[in-house]
Amino acid sequence: RLKTQMNTLCREFIDAGIPVLWTVSMTLDPNSPSPDGHMRIINGYIVKDGQITRLQYRDSWSGHRSGSGMPIGNAVAMTTGLFVIIPRGLDLENLKRIEPTQKTASNSAPAAKL
Repeated sequence: RLKTQMNTLCREFIDAGIPVLWTVSMTLDPNSPSPDGHMRIINGYIVKDGQITRLQYRDSWSGHRSGSGMPIGNAVAMTTGLFVIIPRGLDLENLKRIEPTQKTASNSAPAAKL
Protein backbone atom coordinates (compact mmCIF):
# COMPACT_ATOMS: atom_id res chain seq x y z
CA ARG A 1 0.00 0.00 0.00
CA LEU A 2 2.80 2.45 0.87
CA LYS A 3 4.46 1.79 -2.48
CA THR A 4 1.24 2.79 -4.26
CA GLN A 5 0.89 5.91 -2.11
CA MET A 6 4.51 6.91 -2.80
CA ASN A 7 3.96 6.35 -6.51
CA THR A 8 0.88 8.58 -6.56
CA LEU A 9 2.23 11.31 -4.28
CA CYS A 10 5.58 11.58 -6.02
CA ARG A 11 4.09 11.69 -9.50
CA GLU A 12 1.42 14.21 -8.58
CA PHE A 13 3.61 16.70 -6.75
CA ILE A 14 7.03 16.27 -8.35
CA ASP A 15 5.44 16.59 -11.79
CA ALA A 16 3.98 19.90 -10.55
CA GLY A 17 7.46 21.03 -9.44
CA ILE A 18 6.88 20.46 -5.71
CA PRO A 19 9.41 18.24 -3.92
CA VAL A 20 8.23 15.62 -1.44
CA LEU A 21 9.67 15.60 2.09
CA TRP A 22 10.54 12.03 3.02
CA THR A 23 11.17 10.91 6.59
CA VAL A 24 13.17 7.71 6.93
CA SER A 25 14.45 5.34 9.57
CA MET A 26 18.22 5.37 9.25
CA THR A 27 18.57 2.20 11.31
CA LEU A 28 17.85 0.35 8.06
CA ASP A 29 20.78 2.03 6.31
CA PRO A 30 24.11 0.41 7.31
CA ASN A 31 26.04 3.42 5.94
CA SER A 32 24.11 5.90 8.07
CA PRO A 33 26.07 8.27 10.32
CA SER A 34 23.07 8.34 12.66
CA PRO A 35 20.75 5.51 13.71
CA ASP A 36 17.89 7.93 14.33
CA GLY A 37 15.15 9.27 12.08
CA HIS A 38 16.08 11.55 9.22
CA MET A 39 14.52 13.58 6.41
CA ARG A 40 15.36 13.66 2.72
CA ILE A 41 13.89 15.54 -0.23
CA ILE A 42 12.50 13.46 -3.10
CA ASN A 43 12.94 15.58 -6.21
CA GLY A 44 12.60 13.05 -9.00
CA TYR A 45 11.93 9.48 -10.00
CA ILE A 46 12.52 6.92 -12.72
CA VAL A 47 9.59 5.05 -14.29
CA LYS A 48 9.64 1.64 -15.92
CA ASP A 49 6.52 -0.08 -17.23
CA GLY A 50 4.31 2.70 -15.82
CA GLN A 51 5.57 2.38 -12.23
CA ILE A 52 8.21 4.28 -10.29
CA THR A 53 11.22 1.98 -9.94
CA ARG A 54 13.71 4.41 -8.43
CA LEU A 55 13.46 7.61 -6.37
CA GLN A 56 15.88 10.48 -6.85
CA TYR A 57 16.56 12.45 -3.66
CA ARG A 58 18.79 14.99 -1.95
CA ASP A 59 20.24 14.43 1.47
CA SER A 60 22.37 17.13 3.08
CA TRP A 61 23.58 14.96 5.97
CA SER A 62 24.89 11.82 4.38
CA GLY A 63 26.93 13.20 1.52
CA HIS A 64 24.22 12.86 -1.12
CA ARG A 65 24.09 16.60 -1.66
CA SER A 66 24.27 16.45 -5.42
CA GLY A 67 21.47 13.93 -5.66
CA SER A 68 21.22 10.22 -5.30
CA GLY A 69 18.84 7.45 -6.13
CA MET A 70 17.35 4.39 -4.48
CA PRO A 71 15.17 1.53 -5.69
CA ILE A 72 11.53 2.07 -4.68
CA GLY A 73 11.43 -1.16 -2.65
CA ASN A 74 14.33 -0.01 -0.45
CA ALA A 75 12.74 3.42 -0.10
CA VAL A 76 9.42 1.93 1.03
CA ALA A 77 11.18 -0.25 3.62
CA MET A 78 12.78 2.73 5.36
CA THR A 79 9.91 5.25 5.00
CA THR A 80 8.33 6.65 8.17
CA GLY A 81 6.44 9.52 6.52
CA LEU A 82 5.81 11.60 3.41
CA PHE A 83 4.99 15.30 3.52
CA VAL A 84 4.39 18.11 1.07
CA ILE A 85 4.48 21.84 1.75
CA ILE A 86 1.85 23.41 -0.48
CA PRO A 87 2.86 26.85 -1.75
CA ARG A 88 0.30 29.60 -1.31
CA GLY A 89 -1.59 30.25 -4.51
CA LEU A 90 -1.52 26.68 -5.76
CA ASP A 91 -4.69 25.25 -7.27
CA LEU A 92 -4.72 21.77 -5.72
CA GLU A 93 -7.41 20.46 -8.03
CA ASN A 94 -5.34 21.17 -11.09
CA LEU A 95 -1.92 21.38 -9.42
CA LYS A 96 -0.96 24.56 -11.16
CA ARG A 97 -0.05 28.03 -10.07
CA ILE A 98 -3.01 30.39 -10.05
CA GLU A 99 -2.82 34.12 -10.40
CA PRO A 100 -3.44 36.42 -7.43
CA THR A 101 -6.70 38.35 -7.73
CA GLN A 102 -6.59 40.91 -4.93
CA LYS A 103 -4.67 42.16 -1.91
CA THR A 104 -5.97 41.14 1.49
CA ALA A 105 -6.66 43.65 4.22
CA SER A 106 -4.62 41.71 6.81
CA ASN A 107 -1.35 41.76 4.89
CA SER A 108 0.16 42.79 1.63
CA ALA A 109 0.25 39.29 0.17
CA PRO A 110 -2.14 38.69 -2.68
CA ALA A 111 -5.19 36.52 -2.13
CA ALA A 112 -5.76 33.72 -4.59
CA LYS A 113 -9.14 33.04 -6.09
CA LEU A 114 -9.94 29.37 -5.51
